[in-house]
Amino acid sequence: MGNLPVSVRASSRLVVVTMLVSLLEACGGGDADAAGVESAAAEGTADALKSKVKQYRLTDLGEIAVNPVITSTDRVGCLALNDKGQVAGSAFFPGSINEHAFLYSDGVRQDLGTLAGGFSAGCGINDKGQVTGYSRYVNPLVQKTMWHAFLYSHGAMQDLGLLVGAPLHAFSVGYGLEKKGRVTGYAPMLGEASHHAFVYSDGVVQDVGTLGTSSSEGNAINDKGQVTGSAGEQAFLNTGGHLKFLGTLGGSRSVGYGINNKGQVTGAADLAGNVARHAFVYSHGVMQDLGCLDGDTDCHGLAINEKGLIAGVSGSWNFADFTTRRAVLYSKGTVRDLNELVDASGAGWHLHMADGVNNSGQIVGKGIFNGGWHAFLLTPVKKGQQDD
Repeated sequence: MGNLPVSVRASSRLVVVTMLVSLLEACGGGDADAAGVESAAAEGTADALKSKVKQYRLTDLGEIAVNPVITSTDRVGCLALNDKGQVAGSAFFPGSINEHAFLYSDGVRQDLGTLAGGFSAGCGINDKGQVTGYSRYVNPLVQKTMWHAFLYSHGAMQDLGLLVGAPLHAFSVGYGLEKKGRVTGYAPMLGEASHHAFVYSDGVVQDVGTLGTSSSEGNAINDKGQVTGSAGEQAFLNTGGHLKFLGTLGGSRSVGYGINNKGQVTGAADLAGNVARHAFVYSHGVMQDLGCLDGDTDCHGLAINEKGLIAGVSGSWNFADFTTRRAVLYSKGTVRDLNELVDASGAGWHLHMADGVNNSGQIVGKGIFNGGWHAFLLTPVKKGQQDD
């Protein structure tokens, strides 16, 4: 039976156990012997199933800044991961009173600085190590605080500016970044109180549109230039300038957070009656409900890789209660609490949110460790290297 699926082997083992129990009872073996056989078989089956669950080793990326001023409260600050295992985020560095965007690579966190003082946050990263995000500073021309999207490349932070015609005191935010350096985010339009999703490419900030709603935001972009985010209160997909709503799970709201190169989108959508919000995957025109961890009512898919693995968060509607939020991984229709999949390296951690997953299966996220917010990187443990 060596080549049979674990579920079939488990079923076969239970049949054998039943036969042994019957023989013991017929021979007067007693209840104790039967119970012993059943217990041993159950433990063996549990061990077999456990061996099929991937474990992760945790790397502490250090204390981070969690600033919800610009980022959605469902995201609680920015973190992003590329296929090389490099991470972008924000942290406090020695000598600085404000948080700065960082690039984590090979065990070192590099301070990326800011556009003009103030603070900055790294929200997106590609495999070239380019980083996008936003930087807040005071514009001396108008004496107002503003946020501008940036692209960090080749050791320099470039201001991506604003949508054409926007006033000097307007703002822009960069969230997603793909291999060619195209950035998506959002910024206000001239004369409008709302903001529009944009795509930055080769020095030009292009308006993505709003699908007739009051505002839109671009959250992620893939290497084909497809963008997902939200327009009004619904998730959208922009392909070659054509926008479409992705729908909901029966409620009124949805948002797209992540997209892979297959055009699959993950995010969160309300159920009928808006009584709960579930993570979803949108593929081939269909939005599939991914559910939450047992007992939870509010969960989000935040990133998706080429294999369809989805990183996210599951918890309750009470976002202020951080203890209810748990980092999760969706795989093949199953949602798992990442807190239960980390080996001994995760001792003392509460993994709060999984922000990104790359094509090697590494996961980046944020959690509570030693009473503070830390970023973590989870790396799959190879067979034979798992802790006992």
